[in-house]
Amino acid sequence: MVFTFHGCGGPSNYVPMEKAAGKDAVVVRAAGITPDGCWTYSGSGDDVKFFDAMLAELESKRCVDTSRIFSTGYSSGAWLINTLECARGEKLRATGTVSGGVVGDRGKSL
Repeated sequence: MVFTFHGCGGPSNYVPMEKAAGKDAVVVRAAGITPDGCWTYSGSGDDVKFFDAMLAELESKRCVDTSRIFSTGYSSGAWLINTLECARGEKLRATGTVSGGVVGDRGKSL
């Protein structure tokens, strides 16, 4: 399973993974709900809870190898991935970010 998180501006601003992930992977493209299309970065915030809910829902409906859950993000989505690495690192096998930062860059804490 590969989660992809878009950058600010909306769900069309993402890292395409469908071809790279292969035919056996489930690629999940989530969309942020903030007015500017960005994600939130708190380790206990709404978007971490959203990730938890998506993962739980998919595990209940699909045959998911929980040792092979990956995520990638672009810009704001990369910031969220960096948060998930700390807040939910035990759930993710590997991550890849493009043009992101870390929460401490904005003075916020996990």
